[in-house]
Amino acid sequence: MTDTGTVCSTIPDLLRARCQAHPERAAIILDGTKSLTFADWERRSSALGGVLQAKDVKRGQCVGLFFDTHEWIEYAIAYCAVLKAGAAAVHLGPRMAVSEVQRRLDHCDVVGVIHGTSVTPPGGRGWRAEMATLESIPPAPLRCEIGPQDLADILYTSGTTGTPKGVRVTHGNNTFGREVQVQRLFERSGHFLGPFPTGTSSGQAMINFALSGGPTVLVMSSFEPKRIYTLIEQFHVDNLMVAPATALELINSDLDRPYDVSSIRMVSSGSAYISPATTRALAGIFPNANVLTHYGSTEAVPALIYASFDPKRPTSLGRPGPGTEIAICDETGERLPPGAVGEIWLRSSAPPRAFHKDPERNARVYADGWTHMGDLGSLDEEGCLHLFDRAADAIRCNGQLVSSLQIEGALYECPQILEAAVVGVPEPALGQAVAAAIVLKPGASIDDFRRFIESHLSEHQMPAVIRQVESLPRGTIWKVLKRELRGWFEPGTERGTLVTMLPQASTANAS
Repeated sequence: MTDTGTVCSTIPDLLRARCQAHPERAAIILDGTKSLTFADWERRSSALGGVLQAKDVKRGQCVGLFFDTHEWIEYAIAYCAVLKAGAAAVHLGPRMAVSEVQRRLDHCDVVGVIHGTSVTPPGGRGWRAEMATLESIPPAPLRCEIGPQDLADILYTSGTTGTPKGVRVTHGNNTFGREVQVQRLFERSGHFLGPFPTGTSSGQAMINFALSGGPTVLVMSSFEPKRIYTLIEQFHVDNLMVAPATALELINSDLDRPYDVSSIRMVSSGSAYISPATTRALAGIFPNANVLTHYGSTEAVPALIYASFDPKRPTSLGRPGPGTEIAICDETGERLPPGAVGEIWLRSSAPPRAFHKDPERNARVYADGWTHMGDLGSLDEEGCLHLFDRAADAIRCNGQLVSSLQIEGALYECPQILEAAVVGVPEPALGQAVAAAIVLKPGASIDDFRRFIESHLSEHQMPAVIRQVESLPRGTIWKVLKRELRGWFEPGTERGTLVTMLPQASTANAS
């Protein structure tokens, strides 16, 4: 349902309903200056959709979108135009490696790419057309009827543990439970700030939030902390969503003056694990806010786990949201009792998602409506989820399963730490050893860091090797790329400063 009482089963339905209800309201504001009303969004996307159909774009085909972040509004218009033409959107951007863009174009069999004025996508499959050129063509009437079963997007996973995987998303999945999401996330919200780039699954989510019937969505062309604080103050933003890396930048930013952030009522983070220390710091920066943690995945949306941060239960990610079920299962699929660590499964009553051109992975990840998350966790007696680790990132050391996330959580408690990430590296005697990459705060002492972790980590958690680096490897939405980080610890690698092996780790190796 929408604020007009209309049932919306497709993204164009949502936009049409918003336009009818609030034609002159700003749906999206870029950098606090350039805005897009629902009326202009509806008009321009319909015209561009007609042009695409005249270019012989057919129902079910894929069209790429390639825009820089300062072309956010054009990106949103082109997205809805592609869907109105009956096609599906493939989200791309200049932050991606050329080889990755070309891989996605081939993987999705795109028939063409719409791009912004300031960027040109790499060559390859299909036509290339600048959006301004397409909009100069007299439009033809739209002549394609789409339904909830039609493909809307092919979104790609973050690629933190391997090559990003394409996920097929239907209109029905995109629009499922929209009114409940609005009520829970955006109740009485006026302005929602989401500093995420174009061409990503998070960027697509910002467009969907703009169509939610809730607040005006603020987007940005650059993501400096001072700019975020300025927009909060300028628009009295009440709802803020950030990636954990952005949260760290907000926490550690050197501000030239105090900013009024008293309007913020909700801060949420969910694109990756966020440590309890970071969440506590966010609560300190935004004292009037409810700090919300989310757990889900590109593969499982709209299945979602979330909770308000509770300092008394800092590792709890909360309970299932409306329409979501959770199970913790062993390798045979048997459910495990509270407290036992197993694989996290989520299930939603929404139309399912699926991997693109990957039947083997679909069979492995999706079964009987459940999504096998590839993460390890446990449920407590109250049904709250506690994340142990990504299964691919858990460290198998001397017959014991060690959580890289728990170690990272402890490292972020250290006053000297700016950023930290932990991986397992091969160790013949133990199977794997703990390795940590750290970014110290300016002026911090490595000796003070040593003393801290020696008193805060258990022996089995102690890193065998540490590299002090200037920054961590991150993807397009700033998640740490642990598959790349592991290479930093290979023999002969000269990355940052190699810190001498810690005494506890040396003892463990010797045993």
